[in-house]
Amino acid sequence: MEALILEHYRETGTYTYAGAYRDYFRSLPDDIAKLGRLVCSQVIHRVTLKEGNTNANASLLYGDMNRYPWYRMRCEDDVLLTASAITAELFRMDERGFVREREVEHKIVVTCRYVSVLMSAILKAKGIPTRSRAGFAPYFKEGVSMDHWINQYYNEEENRWITFDADGFYEEGGMPLSQYDM
Repeated sequence: MEALILEHYRETGTYTYAGAYRDYFRSLPDDIAKLGRLVCSQVIHRVTLKEGNTNANASLLYGDMNRYPWYRMRCEDDVLLTASAITAELFRMDERGFVREREVEHKIVVTCRYVSVLMSAILKAKGIPTRSRAGFAPYFKEGVSMDHWINQYYNEEENRWITFDADGFYEEGGMPLSQYDM
């Protein structure tokens, strides 16, 4: 039964199908933390964009929000629904693909849901059982639990599901948690 469950979470769906990007996804880092930081470097969460450079580390971690073009959409969730669409747009804006040093004006603005979808698609392309999870995150602000999407992948060496959150630079931002093994 466990083998069937793991096989189910290796399969893709409408949102996580890699399509023409399957081989590209396979070429990305295998280390979950490196991959997560790379993916997070491609996006701006719409809340981060809205709040701008409001803390000391924001511009270092996400880039200068003042450089984001005024004429671009403020949230691309409505048009970039699938991992393939997200990836195509990232390549359109910077033909190098996923790069850590992506300029702010070449990032996409999506919510945590689509970071989770993209992470699931990449890991599934690598043959790793992965699932997107929706719930509440109590680690953003003390005393507040906000709705949020994260991921879980099955680590065969440890024989367990590992929960991680690739939508942010929490460890680099000084948040006291291991975001890649929660």
